[in-house]
Amino acid sequence: MPLRDQLHHRAVCRLLIHPLLFSLCVCLSLCSSKALPSSFVSSGSPLSGSVRRHPPSVSAQNAMPSSLEIVKVQGKLLTRIEHNSESLATCKRVLLYNHGFPDSSITPNALTHHTEAEPGDAVPENGYFSSRLPRKLCEVLLKKMPDTAFVAFNTMGIPGSTESAPERLEDPPAEFHDKTLTGDMRDIADVFAFLRADRFPEANMCVCGMSTGAFLALAFAAREDLHPKGGLSSCFVFACVDDIPSSVVVDFSPEQLEEANKEGSCPAKFFPYGATDNPQEWRLGKAYIESYQDFPPMPELAAKLLMPVLLIHGEDDKHVPCDHADRLYATLQERMPEGVGGKARVLQLAKIPKGNHFLSSNQPFNKAVSAIVDFFATVEST
Repeated sequence: MPLRDQLHHRAVCRLLIHPLLFSLCVCLSLCSSKALPSSFVSSGSPLSGSVRRHPPSVSAQNAMPSSLEIVKVQGKLLTRIEHNSESLATCKRVLLYNHGFPDSSITPNALTHHTEAEPGDAVPENGYFSSRLPRKLCEVLLKKMPDTAFVAFNTMGIPGSTESAPERLEDPPAEFHDKTLTGDMRDIADVFAFLRADRFPEANMCVCGMSTGAFLALAFAAREDLHPKGGLSSCFVFACVDDIPSSVVVDFSPEQLEEANKEGSCPAKFFPYGATDNPQEWRLGKAYIESYQDFPPMPELAAKLLMPVLLIHGEDDKHVPCDHADRLYATLQERMPEGVGGKARVLQLAKIPKGNHFLSSNQPFNKAVSAIVDFFATVEST
């Protein structure tokens, strides 16, 4: 059933059965709250590390949903998985979100807090998200798109995704200094492979991202060697640059580039979640800056994009000006293949009036969400 029809059907059903369903859920909750089966606590697969799942509960507002899972992929990549399907097997689409830099998606202590929480405990107001954009995307898209999962993770070297955590939140993880963009690409591939093998083997997979995470998502989509043919279905990005190698001067000042060249590293501002004073200035190795050159020019990358793509960009973006979106869209129009598997090419650009880099105001954010929902409606109807 096309997405638009699913949404209409879901809305009609809610209107018809909502009062009866609520009463039934309350009764079930009261009856089941006396005992909790031990199967709700498991150790997960060797890839995943510790996992905690909770039964459904309506005993308290914002109760811990059964669909929420916090896991460490390969024992190191802190990952948050939430879906609104009846089960993992019935999930139709998975949105894999990539954060920008310097940024993160998930609070570094999310796994510990989630594991220690009792079933029925209230979810923290932030939902274990450390940034507003992934939190709001997860919240709103799971309300608007049935049978959908939203997955976010912290790349290696970001607090929470480390071999061992530093003693103070203000201190950088040991792996932060040695981060590279190519390493971040491997992290995306690892999380993608885990989701495909252990959670959502049949769902349509979409990779998405913000800023640095946007061009990494686009580059990942173009790398068929990192995902099986047909394994990735679509891509949407926020505030993406028009070319990766040359965008190093967008992300780093001349002073930072000069210091990295002379000293082998430069200070990079980071806002560790929960730190008393922000931002921190952590040293970032020269290898991160050099790794921009490991990516092909955008025309070459675009020629390998074999899936629907949506570009979203705030017209008032001061970090990555909106003319990047215009140039990127023109390049993709010219170089993306016309169609794959007999399907027409889908390439869309949504320029958001009054939208800043983070789409931090409600009206621009809501327009972006509408563009995403319409994008999937188009993709899934072709």
